[in-house]
Parts: sequence; C-alpha cells; structure tokens
Amino acid sequence: MHEKKGACRLPRLLSMLTLVLLVLPVAAEDRLAEYYSRSVPAAEKYISRFSSEAPAVMPEGNFTAGSNILDNIALIASARADLPEGKRPDLHQTVKLFRIAEAMQDKNPKSPSFGNFRWYWNNQTVTDLNAVVFVTERMLPVYYESFDLLPAESQTVLKRMMERSVTACLARKVPPDYTNIAVMNAVHLILLGQIFDRTELCTEGRQRLWNITACLLDHGIAEYNSPHYYPNIIDTLQLGFRYINNAEMKQMIEVLLDYFWTDLSLHWFRPGLRLAGSQSRSYDYLTGAPMNAARIMADGGLAPYNDKMRHYAVLRSFRALYHPPETVTALNGQYPRYVFRRWGKEPQQWASMMMFHDIALGIAGAQYGSPYPHCLPLTVDISDDSDSGDLTTHQYQARCYFIADGRGDPFAEKRSPVGRAEHPKALNLDALWFGSQRTVDAVGVVLYPQKNIHDPAVTNVMSHFVFRKPESGRCEVRLHEAAVIACYPHSIAGIRVLWMRDIEGQTPAAADSKRMLSLNTEDLFHHQTESNGDSNHHDSRRGVFLLTVNHNPWHPAVRKERMEKTAMAGAAFWIRIGSGIDTGDAAKTEDWISKFIGAKVVRSQISGNSFDFAVEGRDGIVSVRHTDTETVIEPELPAGILMLNGKDLGRPVLEKIPAVKTFSEAFRCAKPVVIVPSGTYWEAASGIMLFDPLTAGSGQPSAAGVRVNADISYLVQIDAAGEYFLWGRVLTQDGSHDSFRFAADKRLPDGSFDCRRAVTDWALGTRRQWTWVKLPVPLRLEKGVWRFTLSPREPDGIIDRLYLTTAKGNPL
Repeated sequence: MHEKKGACRLPRLLSMLTLVLLVLPVAAEDRLAEYYSRSVPAAEKYISRFSSEAPAVMPEGNFTAGSNILDNIALIASARADLPEGKRPDLHQTVKLFRIAEAMQDKNPKSPSFGNFRWYWNNQTVTDLNAVVFVTERMLPVYYESFDLLPAESQTVLKRMMERSVTACLARKVPPDYTNIAVMNAVHLILLGQIFDRTELCTEGRQRLWNITACLLDHGIAEYNSPHYYPNIIDTLQLGFRYINNAEMKQMIEVLLDYFWTDLSLHWFRPGLRLAGSQSRSYDYLTGAPMNAARIMADGGLAPYNDKMRHYAVLRSFRALYHPPETVTALNGQYPRYVFRRWGKEPQQWASMMMFHDIALGIAGAQYGSPYPHCLPLTVDISDDSDSGDLTTHQYQARCYFIADGRGDPFAEKRSPVGRAEHPKALNLDALWFGSQRTVDAVGVVLYPQKNIHDPAVTNVMSHFVFRKPESGRCEVRLHEAAVIACYPHSIAGIRVLWMRDIEGQTPAAADSKRMLSLNTEDLFHHQTESNGDSNHHDSRRGVFLLTVNHNPWHPAVRKERMEKTAMAGAAFWIRIGSGIDTGDAAKTEDWISKFIGAKVVRSQISGNSFDFAVEGRDGIVSVRHTDTETVIEPELPAGILMLNGKDLGRPVLEKIPAVKTFSEAFRCAKPVVIVPSGTYWEAASGIMLFDPLTAGSGQPSAAGVRVNADISYLVQIDAAGEYFLWGRVLTQDGSHDSFRFAADKRLPDGSFDCRRAVTDWALGTRRQWTWVKLPVPLRLEKGVWRFTLSPREPDGIIDRLYLTTAKGNPL
C-alpha cells in the first residue's frame, strides 16, 4: 500500500525539507563560539563550588571524577586554547578540581584496585572497576589538547593520576563482547603508551583492539544498537583516530569507525530522530534516549545540531577529524530496508528490523543481559509528524515497545541501586525471550523462570506492550478481543496475543482471557528528560496506552514450592506494521485491519516449557519453535553479521583492514583437514588466526603449542555424517587459565559460514603436563566443510594437537 497523493503528503515533505536545511553544515567556528558562550559560564559556576582553599576537598556530594569534575576541567582548558585573548577563562581555578579528582583515586600500590577511582564521591572504596575507563576517557583529551596551558600543579596532578591509572587500565581485562568498555580500554592503553613511552602498553592495547575486531568479524557488535553506549564508542575511536601515531592502528580505527557508522546509518530513524529497532542496553524506554545518540548523528549529517547543549560531549564532536563517507550515510536514505545483524556467538543472538519512511519494526532473537536486563527486545518506531527537525525545540514522542515488568513499572522509571557500585537502574524482569521476523510481521515469545520471579524486588509479573497513544481526532485505537490496532496518520501497528499463562501454570480459556489481559487507554505518562546532562529540558508528554498480560492476577503471593511444580508463566505476541496508509481513508484502513485480524495462526502448540507458534505473515510464514534442546525459527537466519536487504555489509567493511582481508582470503584458499571416521589428528599451530595470540603473561608455563588468547580456527572436511568426538592435547597452569570456548560452523555454498551454532564451554582442568581432554559434548556433523573455532574463555590455555573421531575411546 502507498501513501495517498495530495495534501496529506505536503506537511511531511515540508518537514523533511526543513530537516535537510537544518542539517546543512554551519561554520565550525560559529558553532564553537556559540557553544562556549553557554558552556564556559556553566563550567565556571561549577568550579566556584570548589574554589575555596578550605576544606581541602568537598566533604559531601555525590559527584563523579569523570563526568562531573574532569568534564568541567576539559571545558575550561579547551576554552583557554580556543577563545581569543580577553575571553579566556582562568585555568588556575582547575587546581582545586584536580586535587579532588586525585582524592578519589586509589593510591595504595598494594591494593587490588590501585589506580582506579571511586565512582561517586560518597563511595568509601572503589566499587566499579569501570570507573578508571571513564575517568581516563576525560584525562586523555585534556592531556593531548591542553596540557601545556594548565598551571604547573595541575600538570603534575594530571600526570600522577594517569601514571597510576595505567595499572588499573592493564588490570581491567574485559571480554571483547563488552563492547563499549573494551573499545575504550584498548584505545586508552595505546594513548597512555605514547604518553609514557611504554611500548608494552601500546602492544597490549593493540592486541585488545584486535580481539575486538575478531569479535566483530565473527559475530558483530555485542552491545548492539545502544543509544547510551554507541556515543562512548564513537568518541573514543575519534580520540584514537586523532592522536594515535601508529599508522596501522590509525587505519584500523578508521575502519572500525566505518563499521560502527554503517550500523548507525542503517538503524537511524530520521523521521523520529532516534535509533530504531531492538536495543541491547537502554535507560530511556519511552523515547529511546534520542539526545545522546542525536549528537553523534549530527556529526554524520543525519541529524541537526542542538545548539543549546553545553555538555562536554558536544565538544568531542567539534574535535572530530573522521566523518563517515557518503557511501555510508547514503544507506540511511534507503526505504524500505530490512536490516539483520548478529550480536553474539549463540544461535539466537541476532536482531532484525524492517524500516519504512514512517514506521519501523524491530525484534531480537533473545534477551540481552542478566540478571537485571535493560534491553528492548521488541520495538515499533513511528515518525514524529510534528517534527520540525530542530533539536532545540523538538518534542520527542513515545515509541512502542515490549517490557517484562516485575514492579509495576512499564516505563522503567523506578530506579534502584544495583551491584557494588549501586548505580540506579530499573529492575526489569530477567526473562527468556524468543523472536522471529519476516518483513512486516514478527512473533515474540516470553517465558519467566520461577527462580527470577522470587527475586525480593519483584512485586508482580506482567508482560506489557506500550503503544504511543494516537493523537486525538487524527487516529484511533481498536480492541478486537485479544488484538489491538493503533492507527497513526500514515501507518498502522497491530498486535495479537497468541497465548498467555500465569505463574501457576494455568492458561485461561478464550472466554476468560480478560482475567489476565487488559488494555489501559488512560493518559498514563508525563516525563521530562534532560538533554544529555544539559539544563534545557524537553517535555516528552506524548500519551501512551498499555496492553498488559498480568501473569499473577489472582494470587499476589504464590508459594514457591507450588510454582516449582508448574510450567513457566509466559506469553506470545504477533506484531504487524503497515506503512504508507492514509488512515483517514476508512476503506483502506478497514482492509488492512481485516487482513491482519483474519490472518491464520498456523500452529499454536504448548507443552510445558516447549512451544511451537507459527503465523501467516503478509510475506510468508513466521514461526518460533523451542524445546529443551533447540530453538528453530522461520524464516531461517542468514549468515551475515550486518546485512541490508540480504547483503552482508559488515564483513566487507572490516576486510578493508589488510590483516582481516588476508585472514578472510586464507579461509577461502585453505585446504581443510580431511577427517576419517576412525580418527584424524592435526596440529594446533596449523590454525588460521586473525592476529598472533601467543603473548603470555609472566609466570606462565613455557611450552610449544598455541596459547588460545584469541580466536583460532580450523577447516575440517567431513565425508561421513555422524556423531563425532573432539579431543585436545592441552597444558594449563591453574584454575584461572583452564578453559576454552568451542564452536562449529558449516560452510555454505557461497563460501560463508553458517553461524547458527551453539557455543560450548570447554573446561580443561589444571594440566601441568600434556593431557588429552575431550570436548564435553559430541558433535553431530553433516557432510561438508566445517569451521572449528577455539576462543579464550580464560587466558593462556595452551593446546598443541587436536583429534576428531567417531570412536568413544581415548586418543593414543
């Protein structure tokens, strides 16, 4: 269906023209001057709180060393460098702030957190080991851009803090799947190595950056599509691109910027000025934290600048030397577009999105994060028809989304302290999520494990789908038994509830469904957001309404022993979107609604915690089938890591790195090890590696073989399908260095590898002499060429031979 021609199209065309005009480049000097006119007075006002010499440090306050103290130092220092004589702030004001920041650092060399920082001033000790990452992220620009302008005492304190932070940065070894922290940490080590002329720091940072690249090449961005953490990643890569001296690393960072910008361009929903689709981590469910992401998108010309913002992060954008090529930003103008991406090694760790010019539907194959997830596994984004394109006056409207709610908090606004650091976060329910999508249709299934329901913070168990409330007089909401249709000016979103079960394992009859299912169309929400830490607020009151499945409607407190004998509570939803529909045309609207309501549910089978749901989507069957041993969906998943309309864009971008291209070509040209059923040995050193992972820490055993400190892959040819057993001859030091991860992927006819595979943890045990250890699960391998991949679950496990056989006996 297409949008009706005529007057109804004109307002939107004018709106988009306004946006284009506002996005056109403005002189950087003018923007910078306007920025300093607001930011410098605000920073000086903040510094005045600390201006007196007594007491030595602030006795109270819950500020942070990074985003509070050092952000303001950076503002003042940058202004000193950029502003003309007579308008430059006094940098001697920063001495007190530097002292306070240093007071928050662990200065005890014998402490395990030496060099790290207290997250909040009121913390008694270091509670969040990521603090050093965020503080270093602020210290480095101050050093590289304004160090010579600082007073001598400020220089001394800054250098001392950075020297101590080296130890904490080295100790902060996070998995490469912890994307934002891993990227920041790797770039910081390289830049610190340059400052202190320490080659080993640059080498370690380089190796960590390669680990991240290997992760991306294998299964994409783990912290995917996050409006809160993508800006961290982009800012840090920009910092590295600006100041890293090594040409190889600079080129690598440029390619990584291309990769992340490809991802951003594909998911940026310009009609709503936000990232669309499901998201791994978000703290603003209702509007999608648009201001934080919009700042980054302004650098690429995909969003207008907000000239009222004064947060230090905006200055980072002004310093950017890299800008995405037109071939990347042009992706944002392709409508419709179907985007598929992977975000993990497991088969169900993927996400997809169908985007039109007025509406987008996104779903994930699994939930991201545990035990307190803040992901959005199912979303519908609708154009903001009132959008003028001006971020200074833009009123963000709500998005539509699914949320697993355990505290009567469908908007994830109730914050509670979590973990040692006690960061305030919404405590959404830790649930099992299963998804499938074919263009405009998606099916999502949620199950609630009993152990998660017994969390003391849980007060209810509800599955909500939150709709943006259609504007009065222009649209309508319709309830058709277990279906809700929301009509917007040029698009429609509909949801059907396929199944629901309460926490006692009971599924209500259709006639009794209202006992669990409700629709609340009241004006439920009034929310004010603060733009990226700024003082100019945006009133985001755009009414929403809720479709709710209450899984505990009868018994507020069900005994634990009763629940443990029942199947999990859960629900299944079918979502469909319609684009380009003039909902003022009653005939077209009724036609769309009748087709969705009348579409067949092909299968709806539930047995315990296993299920099989299949529906008749507009373009074909959409299904999710789950048992204790596997999850199968239709349509089948493609093999790419970041795809647009069926074409993988992700790996070709990464192959612009020469080593990655060589690695990929090695796979295309390599001869696989031919496996005979009776058993075949091969050397571990024959594997294909993206980079050399042999670097070992001090005190590790010295031996031949490969230290699995990065992914290493082997091609094997199976001529006889069957059940195989994999053995490895290994050497390990202790219980902290004794496990791998293993995955097997079959090669597809186009030469790529099918990543829909399970990953197995391979516990080796402490083995100070060469010992054969068997993979804990058998491998059911079809005929063809397979890729076996060993990954580091823990560092410095060593392997020198592998053996694959159909026999159950030990290797010779």
